[in-house]
Amino acid sequence: RDVTGVQTCALPISSFRSSMRQRQAERQLQRVARLHRSILDSAGPMMIACDLRGSVTLFNPAAERMLGFRAADVVGQLSAPELFPESEMARVGDQLAASLTGSRTQPDIPADTAPTLLPYVRYVASFPASRVRGFEMRYRRKDSTTFPAMVYLSAVRSSAGTIEGLVTIAVDLSATRRAEHALRESE
Repeated sequence: RDVTGVQTCALPISSFRSSMRQRQAERQLQRVARLHRSILDSAGPMMIACDLRGSVTLFNPAAERMLGFRAADVVGQLSAPELFPESEMARVGDQLAASLTGSRTQPDIPADTAPTLLPYVRYVASFPASRVRGFEMRYRRKDSTTFPAMVYLSAVRSSAGTIEGLVTIAVDLSATRRAEHALRESE
């Protein structure tokens, strides 16, 4: 055997191993993607995400059930403000902005953020992810009826840590409100 023969033989083996590792990594990514899809599809709360311009990028089956829209009619077609009654985003945004006054420093907000989303982005950027509190908001269904929801808001971040969008997890409070009303009536 000469040196050239060994190198020729070693290259295909190395290439084979590299290809095998790549296929294993791709299969692992596919498993993780299926797991994420399963979680989104089976979750009880609404999960809706949007980019910083407000364009909806994720709309899970619970959001379809609660809001009456099909995901295909919302993702990339509607903006987040269209899922709320008129002026609801401004009302809640003002409340969130007021809650941030005080000693907190103003976080860096990406320049392409839609004005209606600014208070929401500032809100999530001002707290560590584990400390973001929920707040109440009204959603608008496709049939224009509204309902109260507890909303938990978080930032979608790039690998560098910059905010690229928002994700909300929301729970319909209608049943809770009805139970509270019934309790008050019975008293």
